[in-house]
Amino acid sequence: MTEVDWEGVKSLIRWELPNTCVCCNVKIRKLNKTRCKPCYFSPASADRKSDPNYFNTGFKPKTIFRKYGVPDKWGKCQLFYFYYNQHLNNEYPYPDELIDINGNYVSKDKINWVLHHIDKNNWNDHMFNLLLCLSTEHKYFEKEEKENLKFINRCLEYYKTL
Repeated sequence: MTEVDWEGVKSLIRWELPNTCVCCNVKIRKLNKTRCKPCYFSPASADRKSDPNYFNTGFKPKTIFRKYGVPDKWGKCQLFYFYYNQHLNNEYPYPDELIDINGNYVSKDKINWVLHHIDKNNWNDHMFNLLLCLSTEHKYFEKEEKENLKFINRCLEYYKTL
């Protein structure tokens, strides 16, 4: 178990709008030269804006978080997820087995957790935007949301014709 000083972590996070860390897109703010000084988060990918994956990769806490026990392997979303869910003691659950969204049994050694951003914005780490799911389930949520968006857009187009 990783011991984290959550009060120390909280002291590094800006909570007030408009500069709240929980929904800051560090990459856009970096390009626009509007990053907070100091900013305690950085892009998780190489600092090349020409990289086609630059805007698709996440963010990570800077090394200043180490002094409060935050592991280097955590991204920004993991930091906020465990902040919201301190009852998990900074570890994902690993039961002996579980049943995934498709009804398949998954043994403990096959469990691979990922955090899904429901609104597709990997910088929005609000409590209700983070969904813990298995890596095999993540594809389902991605596909389901695309289908729902298509359906909603079809409905909007229909209502425009009325």
